Amino acid sequence: MSVAIVGAGIIGLACAEELSRRGAEVTLYDRRQPGAGASWVAAGMLAPAYEAAGHQGQHPDLFELCRRGGDVWPSFARRVELESGLDVGYSAGPSLAVACHPEHEAQLLDIEAALACNRVPFERLDRVQLIQLEPSLSDTVQMGLVLHKDGQVDNRRVIKALLKVFERRSNVQMKIGVDVSDPKSLLSDHDAVICAAGWESVKLGSELAPIRPVGGQLLILEKGETAPIHSLRRGPVYIVPKADRIVVGASVEPGRVSRETDQVVLDELLEAASEVWPGLSAARVRESWAGIRPGTSDHAPIIGRLGEAPIYTATGHYRNGILLAPITAVALADMILNDHTAELIEAFSAKRFASQPV
Repeated sequence: MSVAIVGAGIIGLACAEELSRRGAEVTLYDRRQPGAGASWVAAGMLAPAYEAAGHQGQHPDLFELCRRGGDVWPSFARRVELESGLDVGYSAGPSLAVACHPEHEAQLLDIEAALACNRVPFERLDRVQLIQLEPSLSDTVQMGLVLHKDGQVDNRRVIKALLKVFERRSNVQMKIGVDVSDPKSLLSDHDAVICAAGWESVKLGSELAPIRPVGGQLLILEKGETAPIHSLRRGPVYIVPKADRIVVGASVEPGRVSRETDQVVLDELLEAASEVWPGLSAARVRESWAGIRPGTSDHAPIIGRLGEAPIYTATGHYRNGILLAPITAVALADMILNDHTAELIEAFSAKRFASQPV
């Protein structure tokens, strides 16, 4: 079977890997370089607990999808590393979520309740216990949670590794610099099409009108001797140590589609992160980035077939694109190659927005 994938971000690349592994002929289309959008700007967190537990207004099955998405990552990471020969920086966790103010503590209590309800392991720590794990935490940090299932991966390494895998697979082609405006036009050359163009997927069909662009900005800092060991979360702010850098983010700016950074926003991010880890205020800034996440009204992705034609969508992953890439790829490959849709995945089809005004 021949499958076209519109969009070569982490979702499109993961779909290409899974489909080609199962024997499909895959062609990736993107007008930019592979992985150059939100996938490159991301911090690479695999955080089902912090991102999906206990948040109001989200899809009722999002936490379960994220939990299962995390379970898929170890085998996906091993497979990509083995075939590419590159380390993708996968770590199963844990991460630390901390509170500096009462509103942060309230958020942690909501997460704690959701994790307890779903029997997901965690620990609540007071300041003394936290300092034993991360001695350089700020004096303002008074309590926190150890999130055992929240890990990370180096998203940039994953993209490079997947591209290396495709160099070795004769059934994967890449057409870069090609702007696809109508996915149906690809059906003359392919048996199925996957729309995985992030927030820009909305331009590919009216069925994707629920996609909402959400801007995000972050900083990449030089890694010093006192860098944290764990990923740290405080409200919407995160501090994620990599092998060669520290990622600090991220703003949440609904409707923003600019890829230009705003120094005021970046200064606010660094100030907020420094409240958790004071040493960051003196770290050298290596890069600053702005990206655009594909959001939906229930913060959950749109996965599935769009209509009678064999056109499928894989977008709307919002802040969980890296986490959900492998499980999304498995779901799409099952649909296209085996005509099978898991019950959980059914809940994330575009049909759920049918009653909403466009």
